[in-house]
Amino acid sequence: MKRILKHLRQRRLLTPLKFIQDRCKVQLEHPLVSQLFETLVLRGRFADVEQCLRACSDNGLFDSFIKSSQPRAHWKRITAVDADGDYPMKRGGHAMCMDSEKGLIYLHGGWDGTKNLDDYWEYDIATNRWKLLSQHTSQDKNGPGPRACHKMVFDQKTGCIYLLGKLGDEEGSQLVSGDTPETKPAGTGEQQFCSEFYRYRTRGIDHGNWELLNFDTAVCIPDLPVPKTSR
Repeated sequence: MKRILKHLRQRRLLTPLKFIQDRCKVQLEHPLVSQLFETLVLRGRFADVEQCLRACSDNGLFDSFIKSSQPRAHWKRITAVDADGDYPMKRGGHAMCMDSEKGLIYLHGGWDGTKNLDDYWEYDIATNRWKLLSQHTSQDKNGPGPRACHKMVFDQKTGCIYLLGKLGDEEGSQLVSGDTPETKPAGTGEQQFCSEFYRYRTRGIDHGNWELLNFDTAVCIPDLPVPKTSR
């Protein structure tokens, strides 16, 4: 009987639907669900739909669906390489950022257990391939030197990557061993913090170029010009 009633409602045959319900006293569904259907589908009162949904939620009508639809994370190890079969070596304290529009992830530097690195990679999510952009950014014009524990962010509007700071090689070794600059034993030398600030362009006529915006962000500099972009 409920299937017949649902069929009548889907076909908008509301008069026989109401007649059968009144005669048979059959409840098609929870009254709040019927109210939601009438408000949204039949009458199109979108301003009142949120109130109906909140009432359904408060009465636990979504509980079973939510429990059956719990998100489940699945990890997958990625073993991508570049055109030459190379890939980023093991490291820690590296920096990464993502161009979500193009599906590209950028990786720079890190600590390999012996020294800071300055290699620069691009990972294409769609093709599952790495691309080595620079073996040593310290050899690129205005490029950042080897570093670890720095930060990178991607500006989706301009296509620019901004890189800030680093720890020296001595601090990198302490982090790998489990110590932090705050817990490092006394007498091991001064902390080699650095606040160099760089910009890397991924678009426009200057794409692929680094700029040193500030050697020390603690020192004030004039307002930077807004970079020109091209798509």
